[in-house]
Amino acid sequence: SRALSELYREGQTPQQAVLAQFLAEGHYTSHIRRMRHIYAARHDALIASIKQHFGASLPVIGGDAGLHLVLGLPSHLDDVAVAQRAASLNVVARPLSLYHLHQPASSRGLLLGYGAVDVNEIPENFARLAQAIEHFL
Repeated sequence: SRALSELYREGQTPQQAVLAQFLAEGHYTSHIRRMRHIYAARHDALIASIKQHFGASLPVIGGDAGLHLVLGLPSHLDDVAVAQRAASLNVVARPLSLYHLHQPASSRGLLLGYGAVDVNEIPENFARLAQAIEHFL
């Protein structure tokens, strides 16, 4: 039967040997170091863009770790509408209020991911997002 063949299938010895060599030669550590620098540059570019467009008027929540941060919005703004307008401008931002069962005023904001965006594209992309936000301010 298929279950029996899956249970007793051959190991992944060649792949495991290549992975072990990759780790032993320090390539993984080098990759992690390189990615930390890349993600830090993306984070810093996003923070700089936020400050350029909004100064300190919109709070940045989190962002000390990971590949996302939250841009807080005033409680009277509909973050779903802002995200939809941003999408029409080819910018993806997740409305924070969708992550709350009960929507307190503090739940208005946008979840912004920067892990997959080239550092050179962040200022232009955020400028379009800023347009979407300013439309509702």
